[in-house]
Amino acid sequence: MRKIYFCLLLFQMIAVSASAELYRGYIITLNGYHLTGQIGEIYMNEDRKHVVFVNDFGTSYMISPRLIAGFAYANGDKLVTFHSILLEKNWAFMELLSQGEGLKLLKSPEKEIEIYIDAYGLNTEQVKGNKYYIQLRKRKPVQVKRLGFRKQMKQLLSRRAPYLAKKIGSKGYRYGNIEAIAQEYLEEFETTRYIM
Repeated sequence: MRKIYFCLLLFQMIAVSASAELYRGYIITLNGYHLTGQIGEIYMNEDRKHVVFVNDFGTSYMISPRLIAGFAYANGDKLVTFHSILLEKNWAFMELLSQGEGLKLLKSPEKEIEIYIDAYGLNTEQVKGNKYYIQLRKRKPVQVKRLGFRKQMKQLLSRRAPYLAKKIGSKGYRYGNIEAIAQEYLEEFETTRYIM
């Protein structure tokens, strides 16, 4: 019975993706190849996530984050890049906002489409995301929360960027300024990268 629901779910997602907005882009395979096509919506079902990918021949696929390294698409003149990341025990697609040798700033998709089964059958609902994650060097990504932001960021940044850590919480260095904070950290990291 579960397989039948999964097949129905897959067919509905592909049907919905045909009418959804598609962006010109590519997926990045695990071995680094770029496969061009169109990128659609990100769907989630329980703890599983998938992205719609339509290749250049018009074939639609639902791709799990564990099967690819990421994807990118053009939104106007901006290239939007998503990486496949293992968060806790689940794979997810995370938008790459800022990257350097010392830090990656990632954000969950602004919207995802959740698929669920209830008494009325198969339904979809749009879910808002916008959670930020920071990955320092080769550590696991850590979710940055609005509540306790100052304390958490000071702990994360104090070793390599003590001057920046002291500014956290003051005007211009709050949760809403996380992208600017990440850029400043990368600049400061370059000057302190050889300190033991």
